[in-house]
Amino acid sequence: MRYYIGLLAFAVFMSSSAAWAGKKDDLDKKAVDIVKKAGDLYKDAKAVHADVTIVSTMGEGKDKKEVKLDGTYDLAKPNLIAVRTNLEGEKPAGTPVTPLEVVCDGKKLFTSAKALKQYSENDAPESMTDLGRGLLGMGPPNVGMLFGNIMIDDPYETLMSGVTDCTLAGKEKIEGVECNHIKFKQPEFDWELFIAAEGKPLVMRMTNTRSDGDNKFTTVETYKNWKIEDAADKSKFSFTPPKESKKVDELNLRGEGDTK
Repeated sequence: MRYYIGLLAFAVFMSSSAAWAGKKDDLDKKAVDIVKKAGDLYKDAKAVHADVTIVSTMGEGKDKKEVKLDGTYDLAKPNLIAVRTNLEGEKPAGTPVTPLEVVCDGKKLFTSAKALKQYSENDAPESMTDLGRGLLGMGPPNVGMLFGNIMIDDPYETLMSGVTDCTLAGKEKIEGVECNHIKFKQPEFDWELFIAAEGKPLVMRMTNTRSDGDNKFTTVETYKNWKIEDAADKSKFSFTPPKESKKVDELNLRGEGDTK
């Protein structure tokens, strides 16, 4: 349980905008400019698709536990989203990671966890920003952190809010793509972005690392097959409750972490 709560506590990047305003001039200008271009790409996009792999680790050495999810993200403005993840391999006992299906068809928002045999149905948020905030609240190990942030009104300002240090750390290939590697520090945790160095400034990987006493928690999101389009296939934003799933007011994601 401690793992999930800790990551959930820092899932939302939005800190004090006043503090961020005072830090802009102190940061690596080249790194900041790259993040700005990436933020503008997602801000202006009308429809986005990406495939993702999310690897979450807790602990180190013989106590290290790792969980891997594969999934897809689709979104279209003003308020359509489909996030679908699946567990890769077996999940170690006690690791609170839950494959999810999160779909908003513009009228209703559905959240489903097959492992729990539960799904919820609520009125759709009116904006992509509200959807992004809700997605972040589900926790990095379950849905990652990137999409929740780039769905906010101004992705650049959201990503950079609260950053105390930002450094361009060279280049590295991710999924065969040459990327600018940027490292960030915030009071609560460290994180990194790997942004394509040529063509569209697409985010190919995002990582975050947090220590809680003797425990170390890391989530690595790797993206590929990006599509930035003017319109999305609306059939992707449809939801059918899984068989044997029970409709509930709210999914018990935290409780699932204690099961085997």
